[in-house]
Amino acid sequence: MTISFGKIIKMKRMEKAITQEELCVGICTPSYLSRIENNRVIADEHIYTLLFQRLGMDVPKNDNPIDVDEELELVYKKLVRSEEVTEADMMKLESLANRAGGDAIMKYELVYCKYLIRNREFDSAYKRLRQMDEMIQKKLDRTYFIYINNYLIYHSFNREYEKAVQISNQLIQTSGYRHLGDAYELGIFFYNLAFNYKNIYEYNEAIHYVTEALQLFNENYLLEHAIDCQIILGICYNNIHKWDESIRAYRHAKKILTYLPEEEHEHYQGMIYNNLGNCYENQEDYHQAIKYYLESLKYERKISKENNKMITYINLVRCYYKLDQWTEAINWLEHAFKHCSKLTDKLYVYQIRIFQSVLFHVPTMEEIIALQNETVEYFKEQKRWSLVIFYGELFAQMYEQANHHKKANQMYKQIMRSQECIRLGS
Repeated sequence: MTISFGKIIKMKRMEKAITQEELCVGICTPSYLSRIENNRVIADEHIYTLLFQRLGMDVPKNDNPIDVDEELELVYKKLVRSEEVTEADMMKLESLANRAGGDAIMKYELVYCKYLIRNREFDSAYKRLRQMDEMIQKKLDRTYFIYINNYLIYHSFNREYEKAVQISNQLIQTSGYRHLGDAYELGIFFYNLAFNYKNIYEYNEAIHYVTEALQLFNENYLLEHAIDCQIILGICYNNIHKWDESIRAYRHAKKILTYLPEEEHEHYQGMIYNNLGNCYENQEDYHQAIKYYLESLKYERKISKENNKMITYINLVRCYYKLDQWTEAINWLEHAFKHCSKLTDKLYVYQIRIFQSVLFHVPTMEEIIALQNETVEYFKEQKRWSLVIFYGELFAQMYEQANHHKKANQMYKQIMRSQECIRLGS
C-alpha cells in the first residue's frame, strides 16, 4: 500500500485541526486542495512544498524505507510487550517516518496510536484512528493488522465489547491474516478477542479463540498469559455448565502459577479461588463454594481489590441464603453494602437491593413485582443466565408464598428459557 502526498496532507491537517481554508490560504484554492487530498490531481512540486511547510513538515523524501520500517516494527513490538517507550522515542520515530514518507507515515500514526492506548490516552488515540479510517485499505498487509488491533484494544478498554468483536472479525475474514503478526501478537489478538466474546456472553466463541491463544502461549512458554487463558476457559466452561472442564482449567492455572514469581501469586490466587467457588455454587454445592470464596478473600484483602471483594461478598450472601444461614447472609450483605458506591456496577447493586428487601423486611407484593421487573430484566439484558435462574427462583418462591401462582409460573418459564440459553452457550 502506497500512501500519496494528498492523503498525508489530509491526515496531518486533520490531526492539527486545521481547516482546508486555513491550510491553503496564499497557496491554492480550497477546492484545489480538496482535489489534492482526494488524489484527483497531482499538484506542482512547489505547492506540495508550501503545504507541507505550513503543516510543519518537510516534503517526504522516501529515504531508506526498509530501515525506517525496521525502527517502526521495533517500537511497535516493545509497545505490544509493555516494554518502555518514551515520548522522545516517538518523536525520533516521527522524524524518521516523515523523511521516508509514503507507507512509513501511516504506519507511524498507527504505532503512535498504540503508544497513546498504552498510556491510556484513549480519546486522543480514537481521534487519530478515526482520521485514518478512510485511508486504510482492507487488505492483507501489516498496516491493516496493526490498525485492527488498535481498535480492538481501544474498544475493550471502553467496554464496547460488541464493537471490538465486529472490527476483529473484519481481520479474521481476511484470508491469510495469521501471517501478519508473530506468535506473541497473534496470541494477544486471540486472547483479546476471546475476552470480548466472553463479555458479550458468547462463550463457545470465547472458548474457541482463547484455546487458539493458549496454544501459542504454551508453545512459546509465556506462562503468565497462559494463566490468563486458563482463567477465561474456566469462566466460559462454568457459564455453560461444563463444570469438570471448568475445574480442570482452574487447576491448570494453579499449576502454572507455581512457576511464576511469588509476587504474582496473590493476584491470581484470589481470582482462581473465587471462580472455583462460583463453579461449585452453580452446582449447588454451597458448602464447597463458601470454602473457596472465603479462601479468595484472604488474597483479595491483601491486594486491596475492592471490586473483587464486592463480588465475593455477594457470592457469599447467595450461598448462605441458600443454606438458610441468614445470620451469615446478613453479615456478608452488610460487608457488600459498605463497599457499595456510585461506581459500583448495577449487576452488584441490584443483587444487594434484592437481598436487602428479602432479609431486612417483608416487602409488599407491589414492591416484589417492581423489584423483579427491574432486576431480573436487567440480568436478562446482560445475558447473566445463572443470575436469572437464581433470582428467578427466589422471586417465584415469594410469589408462591403469596398465592400469586400466575406470576410464579411466569418466573419458572423464564428460568427454563435461561437454562436453554446456557445449554446453547449463548
